[in-house]
Amino acid sequence: MEQVAHLYRIENKTNGKYYIGKHNGWEQNGYWGSGLKLNYSIKKYGIENFTYTILCYGTESYIYELEKKLVTLELIENDEKCLNLMAGGFGGSEITESTKLKLSKAKKRHSMYKNIERNEKIRNALLGTKLSEERKEKIRQKAIGRKQSKEQIKNRIDKIKQLIWINNGSINYRILPNLFEEYKEQGFVRGQIIKRKING
Repeated sequence: MEQVAHLYRIENKTNGKYYIGKHNGWEQNGYWGSGLKLNYSIKKYGIENFTYTILCYGTESYIYELEKKLVTLELIENDEKCLNLMAGGFGGSEITESTKLKLSKAKKRHSMYKNIERNEKIRNALLGTKLSEERKEKIRQKAIGRKQSKEQIKNRIDKIKQLIWINNGSINYRILPNLFEEYKEQGFVRGQIIKRKING
């Protein structure tokens, strides 16, 4: 059975600017959207000046379809009160050149993207390090026969238990809870997408 989700509208009570999005589950559970412009607005005006309204419940795929119909590129480009930067729907990948420019400017203003040390760590993690075959073999030989103590095994299991599932509509990740805020900036929400094969 497909997971229940809901379509929501977050509105700034002071100026009427709004954000439409999709969230898994029946409740808000403290979730206030993932858009960059929305997050700047919340920081500027304070969370107390925003309302979170659940518009509709349905299966995840159904809510994605509704979001796709409501949050269009035309709406984003023509409605100044719309805080969405990307078109809705599964993956939310449609974006115009002018919106790309807005997104780029928004990211540059964010303190998270000015952290050189953080950016370097992420870049290195994404690029990875190519190991020579000789180096790979040394690592393999070193690992052979290595036994973990009961304490090491317990610590590893405890760390795994701390991980939470997040997704961006198409990809699942498990991360430590303290990293969630960074992933929210990239459009991730809590929860796991469960894909089932349909026989027939």
